[in-house]
Amino acid sequence: IPINLGVNLFFLKPINKLSQKIQLIISDITEKTQESLMNTKEIIGFLRKDWDIQRLNQVNLRLLPVQLKREFISASSSNVNFIIYWFVFIIIVYFGGKQVQNGEMSLGTLIVFITYLMGLFGPISILLNLNVEFQRCLGGAKRVFELFDNPKEVIHFNEIKTDLFPIV
Repeated sequence: IPINLGVNLFFLKPINKLSQKIQLIISDITEKTQESLMNTKEIIGFLRKDWDIQRLNQVNLRLLPVQLKREFISASSSNVNFIIYWFVFIIIVYFGGKQVQNGEMSLGTLIVFITYLMGLFGPISILLNLNVEFQRCLGGAKRVFELFDNPKEVIHFNEIKTDLFPIV
């Protein structure tokens, strides 16, 4: 169990950083898409549709490699934990088999121990995968808190310069 936790902790920081980067790219995509949708008439009117599509494609293509890298690291985390589990299983079968041959342990005891080990791996695997998903969510949560922490200027109606728009 401690080996699995150590391996999982090794993968969590890169997953968190990549999740934060993905959130920044998604916010950029949202901004560009909103600009494009708000200015559709102007874009069509000035024949800039191809330019706008190319701009949106460039922003979207930045997202794919970062997401692939995050998914690769997440999958690697699960696979390494799975390999550790099977390595421990093989060691237990080998040394337990030796003890059964020497008469130091009964076959039933070995089978029960292996069954308990298999039953223990499922919940541990679920918890480790849950931790990986939690790190993904933290990337998004950090972005939300950055938006909340960013002070916005509030312009009151009586502070608007009326000389720019004369009342007729």
